[in-house]
Amino acid sequence: MKVDLGFYTRERCSQEESDEYRILIKEKLPLPEDVGYNPQYNYYFRYKEASDEDLQEYLSLLQFTHIRTIKNCVVFFTILSIIGIILALIAIIS
Repeated sequence: MKVDLGFYTRERCSQEESDEYRILIKEKLPLPEDVGYNPQYNYYFRYKEASDEDLQEYLSLLQFTHIRTIKNCVVFFTILSIIGIILALIAIIS
């Protein structure tokens, strides 16, 4: 979950490390906890803790997307309210 949230980054393993992990897989032994495998691109990676600057940037971008979503919702309901008021005025005048 921390990887999905951006708290960890992926760092590609060297060829020697990848060879070691392939041997582990062939022997049906588990990989270390901080190592993952990407079958789509056929490489191993190590999870590395993200720096404070990277986390700050990620959280700022996440905040921006949430604020944009809230703004879009407010605009939608404002327009919907204005249309409702206009329709109510037309109904009263008729």
